[in-house]
Amino acid sequence: MKKFLENLKTKVYVPPMIFIITFALLSLVVVMIDKSIVHPPEALQFPRSFLQSMLLMTIGGILTVVTITFSSIMVVLTTYSGQFSPRTLNDFLIRKVPLRILGYFLGILVYAALVLTLSFSAGNSFFPVSTIVSTVLLIISFILFAYYIHYVSKSIQINYYIDSLVHSAIKAIKTYQTSIKEDPSLVVKTPDELEALSQKEGTPYHAKTTGYITDYAEDKLVAFAKEKGVIILVEKPVGAHVFEEDTLLRFCAEKAMHSLDEDFDELITLSNEPNPYSEYLSSTIKLTEIAVRALSPGVNDPATAMHCIQQIGYILKTLSDSHQNLVYLDDEGEDRLIMQGINFDQLLYDTFYQIKLYGTKDYKVIQSILTSFARIAKEAGYFTKQSLWDFAKYIMDDIPHRNLNDYDYKALFRSLYQLAILTNQKEDYKKTYNQSNKDEEELSKNDAIET
Repeated sequence: MKKFLENLKTKVYVPPMIFIITFALLSLVVVMIDKSIVHPPEALQFPRSFLQSMLLMTIGGILTVVTITFSSIMVVLTTYSGQFSPRTLNDFLIRKVPLRILGYFLGILVYAALVLTLSFSAGNSFFPVSTIVSTVLLIISFILFAYYIHYVSKSIQINYYIDSLVHSAIKAIKTYQTSIKEDPSLVVKTPDELEALSQKEGTPYHAKTTGYITDYAEDKLVAFAKEKGVIILVEKPVGAHVFEEDTLLRFCAEKAMHSLDEDFDELITLSNEPNPYSEYLSSTIKLTEIAVRALSPGVNDPATAMHCIQQIGYILKTLSDSHQNLVYLDDEGEDRLIMQGINFDQLLYDTFYQIKLYGTKDYKVIQSILTSFARIAKEAGYFTKQSLWDFAKYIMDDIPHRNLNDYDYKALFRSLYQLAILTNQKEDYKKTYNQSNKDEEELSKNDAIET
């Protein structure tokens, strides 16, 4: 049931369908109430002809509004695909506001059509409830249409969309971190803490179909691991795309398991599209694509690229060391299920390589990357700091720092020097870039440097 409900959340047709069914039931209720009223008050004696005229006007007006609404959705989708990224289309479609407003308009059409049809067969001459309800629904539709125009005009603004991406990512990360803190059976461990796992024999379990992983039944996997006395290593995280015969799970034990008689397909949910509600790191991918597109010669919008870089740094700072392996313990405190974490070196490469490729000649873009690294390093652990410093040196390898203008040199190396301090790599900084005491003193004048 849970899988079914999660699947429905991603379907565009579900909210409009709910509104259509609700308004269809409402039409039956109001007509039945009107039939039960024999002598309405004089002020509410709305004749059948008045109700039918109003409903015909409502149907014509709402059809026009639905056409405009649908056209505006197409415009927004075209904008998202052309200016942002093809992967951003679903972000607009799954938003509650456009789908609910569209569903409301479609629901009014169904309501008006049914009430109009039922009014012909009804024996009574007056329809007070139907008329009042129809009038209220029509007024609400005008208000919603005005709000929808405002919402669409705001949705196509790049800064608003970037902020919404960041907000959803931060919310997902904090929810993930809170669940770890509140559940004693969840522990985050580094690869060094799981070194003993490499000494155990592993039996792989392969995917039988192709698709995106949207969910694992962790409780049932933990129960199976405890029963068999094994440790289950999840090699493909939620959101990953897998092909047939790709290894999904590895069952580690002192002695290799000869075969797996159980079918684990029911414990692993695969879909033909990723679940946008479970992939908090997908926001960094979209931000990277927006930044790369902004740096392309056809767009040439480095300000947007730098804004995306700073927001990526904020997301990774919030993630902190939560990217390590997540371990599920049984009731005896034994490791049973290990969700492989994210390799931070690979994450930095996947996120910033293309930005580096297209923005190397724009030193403000490089400075933004170094500044975002410094933001991440403030609350990071030892291994994360080391990864940030190594990748910063990789970025600086393409910068002819000995031939830089004095302005460019100060802008870049002040940011790099700040990063070196925050990652405890000051000595490596001096050694790599041959900084003299005079240069260091000059760079230390930056008020933003934290010692």
